[in-house]
Amino acid sequence: MFKKGILSILIILYISLWGIAQPWVIDDFNGDGLSEAWKVTGNAFSISQDAKQLKINYNRTTSSGAWDQFHWNANQEIDVSSFKIEFKLKTTIGFKLNVKPVYQDGSSNWLEKNISSSTELNSIEFQVQGNNTKRLSQIFFYFDGGSSTSKSGVAYMDDIMINVTIVTEALEGLITQAKKFANHISNEEYPANGISAFLSAINDAEQIVSFPSSQDEINTAINKLHKAFAEIESSYIIPGGLQEINLADSFSTKQTKVLYYNLKKLDDGKFLFGHQDATGYGVGWNNDDDRSDVKSVCGSYPALAGWGLNGIAKGNLDERAVYRAKKFYSMGAVNTFEWHMDNPLGGDFYWKNRQTDEKPVPTLLKGGANHGFYKTQLTNLANFFRMLKGGNGESIPVIFRPFHEHTGSWFWWGAEHCSIEEYQQLWQFTVEFMRDSLCLHNLIYAYSPDRFNSKEQYLERYPGDKYVDVVAFDDYGNLNNSSGRNNFINELEIVGNLAIEKNKICAISETGLEGIPNTTWFTEILMDPILANNFTKQVKYVMVWRNANSTHHYAPYPGHTSSPDFVNFYNNPATLFVDDSLPELYVLDIPTGSNKQLPEGKTNKLYPNPASSELFVNTGIGGTIAFYNLCGKTVGSEKILKNKVNVSGYPPGIYIVKVETGAGEKFMDKVIIN
Repeated sequence: MFKKGILSILIILYISLWGIAQPWVIDDFNGDGLSEAWKVTGNAFSISQDAKQLKINYNRTTSSGAWDQFHWNANQEIDVSSFKIEFKLKTTIGFKLNVKPVYQDGSSNWLEKNISSSTELNSIEFQVQGNNTKRLSQIFFYFDGGSSTSKSGVAYMDDIMINVTIVTEALEGLITQAKKFANHISNEEYPANGISAFLSAINDAEQIVSFPSSQDEINTAINKLHKAFAEIESSYIIPGGLQEINLADSFSTKQTKVLYYNLKKLDDGKFLFGHQDATGYGVGWNNDDDRSDVKSVCGSYPALAGWGLNGIAKGNLDERAVYRAKKFYSMGAVNTFEWHMDNPLGGDFYWKNRQTDEKPVPTLLKGGANHGFYKTQLTNLANFFRMLKGGNGESIPVIFRPFHEHTGSWFWWGAEHCSIEEYQQLWQFTVEFMRDSLCLHNLIYAYSPDRFNSKEQYLERYPGDKYVDVVAFDDYGNLNNSSGRNNFINELEIVGNLAIEKNKICAISETGLEGIPNTTWFTEILMDPILANNFTKQVKYVMVWRNANSTHHYAPYPGHTSSPDFVNFYNNPATLFVDDSLPELYVLDIPTGSNKQLPEGKTNKLYPNPASSELFVNTGIGGTIAFYNLCGKTVGSEKILKNKVNVSGYPPGIYIVKVETGAGEKFMDKVIIN
């Protein structure tokens, strides 16, 4: 047993070989009294050292802060990336335990477990998956964080450790996915030089995983291979039939473009039915990622599944979320993700639960106090989205719906808590950072205010066509009963017109009737207005909220009084579920006469390649050439004069170029500049 010195705390590093843990002993509580590194905030906790353990008196009262906590301040340099927080715990009461490691750069992770009462010390373990090395500064502990319910009891903790290992599993898994993808692509869809560069990146990663020297080296290799993945997927040569697709990310992956194209060309009056948290739990059951209340009632999974991102944004590795998203994609269904982001100034996503009256949105913008924190949360989301790979290694496209219902003010990003310009800037930065900085190209961006009465009201905070792919809306109030029918139809007509005008798709991103007391709600209140006229029929998907329990649910479950009506809803030709009626949304079926591909860049079009000073562009009649980096960000544009452009001012590297000739011909390719 290790003995602690004056500070009663010892941090020990075991020099190890590859893959062997490096345990840092945070505290084993064997010293003379509690270390000064331990602190308490609020009155819900008092802590002391007792019988060589940390004794925690927990007494939450009406006067306690919802986020009272105790924490440990690092007094040594502890650099971590992927690591485990381990300790022993016993308690007289059950509670939700949150552990929050905080780093010197201001970022943090949010880890969570439900703890049951026990008279014996049980081992508790939290896994943190990281892609970059950071210096740990604090570890916070919360019991029932965010709660105002009175509770009291005693808990004991012991042997708190951090185990840092050289983790190669993530890189090995990524290499496997990359090889699958490489085996299913061809020069007809991707540039030959891009495929060659991708294969080279795979080979480099394999060399590193065979002989890793540090976690930093592994993390760097992961980032490089992710970038190579982004480069090859974003270089997809667009067939002519997809030219009408104008996504916020012009370098979207093949599957993302194809999904959007197929949603857009669904027959008017046909729409996907979706359910939030479609699997994983339901009314009267839990922890089954293959079970669905919807399927139990009608025999089929919903064609669209909604999921939440809040825990993932905090850095929680959610393998079940990965499984669910992959499952629905493998069935040909669509995944959509909302983000009930916690208030960065304290509290949850509801404004009423704030810890301060300061407005959070300005702090997230460039120059704001929480801008770095926000970029960390977006990076965590990107790391999760990158984990979503299909059977051939391809990135799974998802609909991303942040900062929804912003026309109301119940959320901290709502209309009363930020200006129009601040909301638009937040949205635009989010898209640009995910697309241009993190090179994430499998997102479809959905804009979804709450109820509205006019086109002007709907567009009041609209961030611009370049940042939105789906014009959607959330509406519960107008669907409580038939009295809201005309208002609901008006909303549908407005977004239907906008979808046509802006060449986008429209959707009902959230709706439902809690408990479904109306036994004909699905056919009469929801479906009939959608089928009212040619504009309302533009809706491509509709999603109802989750099934939490017997009172808070929005889809039927076996035995529910609305089940017969839901089966009629399912049987109607307008509704699409995961069965024979669902079109192949990830397969490109270009109509005859429009399957001509844009020309690939060839030696008689762009040469020399690589180029150093001049690039010859054989168009014959001038035009323009735009240069993009491999994340899709514009880096320059040149006029084609006498069939050439000067590229000597561009830094060496690989560029994607888009050429438009004076006659209107368009083509893309990759160009290397030495």
